[in-house]
Amino acid sequence: MILIDFRYIFAFSDFKNNFFEKDSKEEPWHITADKIIYDQNFDEYTAIGNVIVAKMHKKLTAGFILFKNRTMELFARDHVVMTVGEDILSGMSMEINLATEIGTIYDGSIFFRKNHFFIKGSKIKKLNEASYDIDKVTVTTCDGDNPDWKITGNNLNLTIEGYAKLRHATFWTKNIPSLYFPYFIFPAKQKRQTGLLLPDIAYSEQKGTEYLQPIYYAINESSDATLYAHYMSRRGKKIGFEYRHVVDINSKSTFIFDYFNDKLNNQDRLNYDRYWFRMKYDYALPNGFFSKLDFDIVSDKDYLSEFKSWSTGFDDTNNYFKNIFNRELDDYTDPVRINRLNINKSWRYYNLNAEARWYDNVINRRDAYTDNTTQKLPFISFVSSKQPVLNSMLYFNFNSEYTHFYRQTDSNAHRIDLNPRFSLPVRLWNAIVFEPSAGFRDTIWFDDNLQNDQIISRQIYDIKLDLSTELFKIFNININSIDRIKNVIRPQLIYEYIPDITQEKFPIFDQLDRIQPKNILTYPITIILTSRSNIPSVENIPNYSYNEFCRIKFEQSYNIDESRSNKEDRKPFSPIYAEFTFTPSVYCAIKADATWSVYDKSYETHNLGLYISDKRGDRISLEHRYAISSNESIFISLQCPVTNYLIPYAEYERNLFEETDIKTILGFLYNSQCWSIDIRYKDEVYDRRYEFLVNLYGLGGIKH
Repeated sequence: MILIDFRYIFAFSDFKNNFFEKDSKEEPWHITADKIIYDQNFDEYTAIGNVIVAKMHKKLTAGFILFKNRTMELFARDHVVMTVGEDILSGMSMEINLATEIGTIYDGSIFFRKNHFFIKGSKIKKLNEASYDIDKVTVTTCDGDNPDWKITGNNLNLTIEGYAKLRHATFWTKNIPSLYFPYFIFPAKQKRQTGLLLPDIAYSEQKGTEYLQPIYYAINESSDATLYAHYMSRRGKKIGFEYRHVVDINSKSTFIFDYFNDKLNNQDRLNYDRYWFRMKYDYALPNGFFSKLDFDIVSDKDYLSEFKSWSTGFDDTNNYFKNIFNRELDDYTDPVRINRLNINKSWRYYNLNAEARWYDNVINRRDAYTDNTTQKLPFISFVSSKQPVLNSMLYFNFNSEYTHFYRQTDSNAHRIDLNPRFSLPVRLWNAIVFEPSAGFRDTIWFDDNLQNDQIISRQIYDIKLDLSTELFKIFNININSIDRIKNVIRPQLIYEYIPDITQEKFPIFDQLDRIQPKNILTYPITIILTSRSNIPSVENIPNYSYNEFCRIKFEQSYNIDESRSNKEDRKPFSPIYAEFTFTPSVYCAIKADATWSVYDKSYETHNLGLYISDKRGDRISLEHRYAISSNESIFISLQCPVTNYLIPYAEYERNLFEETDIKTILGFLYNSQCWSIDIRYKDEVYDRRYEFLVNLYGLGGIKH
């Protein structure tokens, strides 16, 4: 695949707001020099030698200055330098009216430190409040007299909140002209503006030549839209539309729709009309209520895999929703997509959620199969957090829900579930925490499918006893800046009991309809090591940082009912679960977990992650995942800078269980002062391509 993506980012907002911004008229200009001559007849000042003209945050220096007090006109020459904060304007000479701040700089240059941006011209002239004219202009972000890249032109006419028009524009690589445009126009705006965005161009085996042209429309201050025209020579023309609306931080919405008629003949996919509609909507309602609306409707199960990248693909859409709405889409491989409307409100101890949830089964809908997916229309929950009862030692919490189940192939059903719980935490001998608790669950079904009685209920209770303590010891050591290590051991004993009742007569829609019996004793133990480091300070005030650098946990359960059964192969002991985390510094981390069968004397699962890096930029990541008889994979990521500029890297992921490669990436990144180049080879399950990315700092990138 070949992908081209070119972006321009100019810093013309600083051009207006720094050097040519009008200051307070009440604040005077101050002039100092080795010699100052005043002509009383013409009311003029002539300053010679080390001249400084200053006002507030602006300062102008030169070897010679003539200032006309009546007209506020100033002429400066001999190494003229004007500074505004960290930004610098310099030239051989300058003519400026200090009242209007309209003037001309000859053989001048402007440097914006924030963007490391240079603009040079034989004559830089401010025409009015927002218009500038620059002759023989050069633009670059590179240092030195011979920059690695630059853009030159005969004349640049610039209007803030308008457009910059460059005549005879040439892009140079060192001293080699690479691109030429007789007339080049680009926006120079601080605000959003309607217009064409720069396109994406690509070539791939499945789609052929691709051209994606976004058209941006600024509707008003709170909403905008983008129209996408996506041409694929082998697949057809895809049209996309995106609309965004923001009222405030709690009220915002985005919906995106793509559609095209696929020309590719695929025997596994019978449809040619392909589309994807996704939407997220947040809105603050009166009286502290909030609403959320999610839509995710796709034409077929393969669409999201085939259109995973680019600005309208799954990855960019999912990242956008995650960053803006704090909610993600279902995985792109999931054929069942969740659509929902949620209304909620939270109080100090209570939370109310009302939701209509529709599970869109793409395979059943597309292939006209009988869809027996269970929908929740609606689902309402009311939950209270743990709180004291009448300022006593007794605590109470409450979970409740109502669900209306709907199936296209079946009759409707209703379910009400009430689950109050009481607990009494006490501290024994100031060392042991004991918390007994008991809950009661009452579940009621209204189901048309029940033969004798359409209303049926279930009552069940549960008991939980939680016993824990904490042992700790502080060790005084002296290793580098670490002076103390605290070792905490937290043993715990948990007993849970749920009686075994007959539940076959109850309908089943989800896991809540079948409460599994419990008579289990669980005994976890957690070990935590925390270091304290002394941070040097100017004053003799103690300053420490703390790092929980090691955490170890073991857990196992014992099933009492299983131990009392008459089965010959009874196994009352659960697998031992172990968890280990070791982070001695920000440059090293080890994370591992495993489950060990005490009967088979083997691992059921184990996962390992090793992450090492250093200040130089070297980095290695190693992950291994294993689940008995179902999954085993390995992932390796490596980055090793050869120099400060050249950074080779590699990634490899393999499914060891199926003996297939998932992903292979080889590449290198070269960083210069004002540009970078990233060349990589990527081999994935559904695609194989070479990528070539050039990033010109201050302008953007070209990606193949």
